[in-house]
Amino acid sequence: MPVINGRVYTEPDGWTMPSPEFRLLVPPGAVTSAGSHLLDIDALSVFLRSLPGPPCGLRLFSYGAEAIVPERFAGLSIPFTRLTAEPLRESIERVRAAFGEHAAPQDTVDLLARGIEAKVDIVVPEVVPTDPPQIELMKALDIEVCDWREATRACEVFVRGHEVPWAFNTAFWGLPWSHLYLWAERAERLWALREAIHVRIASPETCELARSLAFNRHPSLAYTRDRLLFYVQQRRTARRFGFRRSDFVFECNYYLNHYYLLLWGGLEQMCLIMNDVCGIGLPRKRVGIASPDFLKALTGRPAHAILNDPEFVRWRKVLSSARHLAAHQGITMASPMFEATEQEPSVAELDAAIEASDEWRSNVAMFGAAGAEEFRELFRVEGRLGRMTEFPERVLPIEIDGQRGFIMPLLNVQWDFDQFMAFANRVANALIEHLEGVGASAASERGE
Repeated sequence: MPVINGRVYTEPDGWTMPSPEFRLLVPPGAVTSAGSHLLDIDALSVFLRSLPGPPCGLRLFSYGAEAIVPERFAGLSIPFTRLTAEPLRESIERVRAAFGEHAAPQDTVDLLARGIEAKVDIVVPEVVPTDPPQIELMKALDIEVCDWREATRACEVFVRGHEVPWAFNTAFWGLPWSHLYLWAERAERLWALREAIHVRIASPETCELARSLAFNRHPSLAYTRDRLLFYVQQRRTARRFGFRRSDFVFECNYYLNHYYLLLWGGLEQMCLIMNDVCGIGLPRKRVGIASPDFLKALTGRPAHAILNDPEFVRWRKVLSSARHLAAHQGITMASPMFEATEQEPSVAELDAAIEASDEWRSNVAMFGAAGAEEFRELFRVEGRLGRMTEFPERVLPIEIDGQRGFIMPLLNVQWDFDQFMAFANRVANALIEHLEGVGASAASERGE
């Protein structure tokens, strides 16, 4: 415990800042399938080092003969480490346990075992395993095993989380956030809808709704998505390095809460656009993605089938429950879930274990016996949880049509974004086609 200016500062163990280094393990054989991806990652590394006081960096790892490895990675400027030690037996056993009943080539097992020991974020094998699925390997090893396209995307997420607005598919260095997503993830159908409305619809309010959807909400959604994905990355990194108090749960919950509000607001915004474009004319308070009045009035009009698509409705109901919690009942929190043992420990058993622990003795030495007692109940809670089985992913309780259940929101971040954009693009196409048909009919009536 440091003493600064006469004041003692307590240091909780197991805490760290977000990792400033993103580590990629690439065997020499995988370089041949890299295409431009490895060069792009190297360009990003150059850009990061050009920044004053670089906020983060990339490091490449590989292994193999001393004469072969430098040759395969020749010409790259990214910091590089060649692993020379053979993987340990316990690392190999952990990888085999992750594969379970699925067969794994020995070179893949050795590669992932080296990744565990080097504490890398990403492993890019020559052939990405399909059994078990990537998500299962990631849960078991806290390492993302992926192809080159996914590796570059992970690098984007990492640097964006460190406030570096970078996109591999643009030719710009250092675009501000206000422009990055407009260039990197062009919402072309929403742009086209905005243009079609500007030409065909006189209402300034509807024109502004379409403009705001394309140029404000979409970039805000993409930015929030990347923030969530970054902190999910950091949770894995903290676990690899053993920082048990750096779970980044507060950050995840903060952005998750905002994410659901943005997603739901986008659905409602699209409904207001439909209300005008389709000539429904309902008052604003009766327009909504789940409004019976609006859905009934939309019957037979463009996009009616899209809003009633069963897959979309299922997703919309999940989103509705999460958004309702965020807007009215508290905040959406991805929480741990535990399964209790058949026989819970008694208070006496918990206290005996507490008083035998080094952490409790440290508290007594620091605060005295009476002061330490103030923390006893917290120690008891931790003791009970330590005897339970924790579900591997954090969950969010939801309620749909009177039925309660759970979702795993931190696994669904990209999927939720994709669902929203698929809906928005389908509706935009339907409305554009409708507006073009209205324009053609008007031109025909004028004899043009």
